[in-house]
Amino acid sequence: MITMKFGGTSVGTPESIRQVCALVKAEVSRSPVVIVSAHNSPKVRMTDTLIAAARAAQAGKPDASKVIEAQHWICDGLGVDPKTTGVERLLDRFDKLLSGIAMIGELTPRTMDVVMSFGERMSARVMNDVLRREFDINSDYRSAITLGLRTDDHFGSARPDPQCYPAAAKPISALTSDVLSTTGLIAPRAHGRTTTPAPAGSASPPPIS
Repeated sequence: MITMKFGGTSVGTPESIRQVCALVKAEVSRSPVVIVSAHNSPKVRMTDTLIAAARAAQAGKPDASKVIEAQHWICDGLGVDPKTTGVERLLDRFDKLLSGIAMIGELTPRTMDVVMSFGERMSARVMNDVLRREFDINSDYRSAITLGLRTDDHFGSARPDPQCYPAAAKPISALTSDVLSTTGLIAPRAHGRTTTPAPAGSASPPPIS
């Protein structure tokens, strides 16, 4: 088993996603665990777009249209069906989350972590679909959350809990697929809540005003 990690620019366009899938197929005999970040390119800056939408919702202007447009551009370019892959369901949840943020007029670090998690969750679903449909690879999708990884409760700057590693390895080794597609930036739940790690070199999360 090997780990293949691809940052946002590596999965930022339909063309680059296909290139990544070709790299994964070349290593399929080694049972890759493929970790992807949110889409990031001049056309789609997903994490920035998610954050901007959340801040606009905090100001009373909930609007998920730019996030939806960006994700649909990726899906359309790859022939990915947003409904069957679960991407559409995530977009609907994000839309409802923005309405909730607007209703209370508050955007906490805990909520921002949930906001930012949508990019990786959608990206990994897209990757899994392209691997299966275009590259004929027996791939499966799991989020890092469902794999059993855990962090502390420091939202926006969470640190992994090493004690969870042995337990998290079990569901990975039990998979019957040749490839596992999973999430990058999103960290697993701490006491049932979604967290994200601190940016590289950062001691604290980005400010939320």
